[in-house]
Amino acid sequence: MSFDITFLGASGGPIEASTCSLLIKPHHFDYEQIKSAQESPLLQVDAGSGHLSLAELIADASSASRLLRLYEDANGLQEYLSLEPTNPFANVQGSPFSASKRILNCIPTILITHPHLDHIAALVLNSAERNFRDAQATVYGSLFTTQTLQSHVFNGKIWPNMVELGALMLAPVQANMPFTTNNGIYSITMFDLQHGNTYTDGHPVPYMSSAYLIQHNASRSKLLVFGDFEADVVSGKGLNRHIWEQIAPYVADGSLKASVVECSMCSQESCDELYGHLMPEHLIGELEVLRSYCRMKPTLKEFHVIVTHVKETPGGPDPRQKILKELGELASRSNLQVSFSMALSGISFTI
Repeated sequence: MSFDITFLGASGGPIEASTCSLLIKPHHFDYEQIKSAQESPLLQVDAGSGHLSLAELIADASSASRLLRLYEDANGLQEYLSLEPTNPFANVQGSPFSASKRILNCIPTILITHPHLDHIAALVLNSAERNFRDAQATVYGSLFTTQTLQSHVFNGKIWPNMVELGALMLAPVQANMPFTTNNGIYSITMFDLQHGNTYTDGHPVPYMSSAYLIQHNASRSKLLVFGDFEADVVSGKGLNRHIWEQIAPYVADGSLKASVVECSMCSQESCDELYGHLMPEHLIGELEVLRSYCRMKPTLKEFHVIVTHVKETPGGPDPRQKILKELGELASRSNLQVSFSMALSGISFTI
C-alpha cells in the first residue's frame, strides 16, 4: 500500500506561518470519502499549520511554491524533489474553507513530536473550529509533551482549556511501546529524541522530542517521521542509533516507504548555534549508521528521505538549495545512494 503525505507546513521558522504539519492517509482512500467513512484513516503529525494552509492548497495546488517565490534565487519546484508531487485534493468538493474544516474535523489522531510553538500553533488556534460533539481528536505525545500542553497552553490563560471543553483529548504514550489508533488501522511506536538542552537555574537539562514509526496494519507499510533532534555525535547519547537499529529491517525488506527528517541549517563551523538541530554532515552521518544496520544492503538505494524543518532566511538566499547541494555531495562521497526530496509547505507525495 502507498501513503499520501501532505506537508501543510514544512518550515522551521523564524517566519510565523507554514510551520511543521503533516497529513497522512492511505492512497486508496479519497478525501471525498471522509464524510461517509465509518472509520477515518487520517493522521496528522505535528500541527504548526492547519486550517488556512489546507484551504489555500485546496483552492490552488500551486501554493506549494509560495515560499519559493519569496526567494530571488530559488530554483523551480522540481529541482528540489526526487519524488513526483501529487494532488490528493483534486476531487475535493465545496468551498476551500468548508472543505478544509470538514477534513480537519475528520482527523481522529494527532501525533505531536514536542511542544515547541512551530509544531503546535495550529493545534491551539484551530481547536476553536472543532466540532465538539462529533469530532474530538486524540492528541498523542510523550508525557512531557502532553503535560506541557495541558499546563502551559490549554490552561485557561494562554488559551481556553480545550481538553476540559471536550475538543481534544491528551493521551501520553511511552517510548518503544507500540499502540494502535484509528480503531486499529495503525500501529504506532514513539521513540525518544534529544532536541538540545534547555536550562534550569543555569544548568543544562535535555529537551526531549519524539519520532513516530507509523505502520498501516493491513498492508504492513510504514513511515518514519522525526521531530526536531540533534545528532548522536552532538548529544553524546545513542537515542538515534536505537531508532536506526529498530527500523533497519524495514528498510531492507522495503516496507518502510520513507523517512521524514529535519535538516534545519546549512553546514557551519560550530554547533553552538544549531540549538538541537541537524546540519547536512549530521544527517549523512546518521544515515551511515542506518546503513551499518542494513547488513544485506551495501547502500540505501531506493530509500527516500524527505527533508523538512528548514530554517528560513528572510532577506537572504534560499536555504533549501544549499542544504540539498551539501546533502547530495556528502551522500555521493559516502555512496549512500539515498533519494532526497526537500519538503515544501503545501507539497504532497504518494509513496
